[in-house]
Order: sequence, then structure tokens, then C-alpha cells
Amino acid sequence: MVPVSDPAVGYDAAKKGADDPVTLANVGDEGFRETGDFDPYAKHGGVFCTVSVSEAIEVPGVDALVMGGTLNLTESQNVILAEALGTVCNRLFGTGNTTPDLSAL
Repeated sequence: MVPVSDPAVGYDAAKKGADDPVTLANVGDEGFRETGDFDPYAKHGGVFCTVSVSEAIEVPGVDALVMGGTLNLTESQNVILAEALGTVCNRLFGTGNTTPDLSAL
């Protein structure tokens, strides 16, 4: 369990518990996602943020990538989606890019 009194510990615990963390640029002071996933984890000034959606298809624009009824995102697409979702954290932090961009998908 991560103490609520120290949100930054939440980030460190999440990263330590990640099987294969991949650094995310432009998300908080420090950000990562898991290999094969698009949910971003970020910290900024002692504040921890993560954004999670149950299915990537819930993100506007991602549904266009469904082929044959299946969505299989590449690692480069996972990065684009994670950085777009990370803009929510940046908005909460009050820093960095706050405009999601999925145009490269």
C-alpha cells in the first residue's frame, strides 16, 4: 500500500513494480509506461498522476485503428497514446504540453 501522505512514493512504487518500464518524454518531471501498454504514470513536484482507460478504443480516434474487429497497437502507437493521455497529468501539474495529439497514429 502506498501512503496517501506522500504521493511521489506512488510513482516510485509503480515504476519499481513495472515489469518493463519505458520512459515517457514530455509527461511531468518524470514519466513512464509499461511495455505493451499505454497508461502513463508521471510525477511532478512530489505529485503522482496516472491516467487509465479500460480500453484504448475508448479514446477518440483510436477506434479507426481497429482491423478485423481487433485493436493491436504497436509500441510506437502505445507511446503516442501514452503521451496524449499524459497531457491530462500535465494539465493537473500546470506544466508541459496539455494538448493531446493523436495525429501520428
